Amino acid sequence: TPISWTGDALSHEDPLIRSLTRARVVFEDHGDAIGGAPRGSQLLAVSEKYPQAFLAGSVLGVQFHPEITEPIARRWQESNEDTDTESVIAGYRAHEAGLASTCEALAQWVARE
Repeated sequence: TPISWTGDALSHEDPLIRSLTRARVVFEDHGDAIGGAPRGSQLLAVSEKYPQAFLAGSVLGVQFHPEITEPIARRWQESNEDTDTESVIAGYRAHEAGLASTCEALAQWVARE
């Protein structure tokens, strides 16, 4: 899913937040989703349909799946008969390096906290 980062994210003082802004595509697979960032939070990223990242104090929330790997994506898609598994996997492969980089940046955030 293509995402756009807000000015708040692009100019954020925290280098880990700024490092996330390199991501242009994230993996989302929603059966449900929140339609807006929580009250009082700072919206950091959006997709066409949903907020994708926000900051509430020292808590960073994301609505996409940074933990995604090809086996996980395949398992999720094969369990959903409404999706074209091979098309989703091809999309994953096309963006694999960027998805892994986003996961690493978020892991650094968690390790730091």
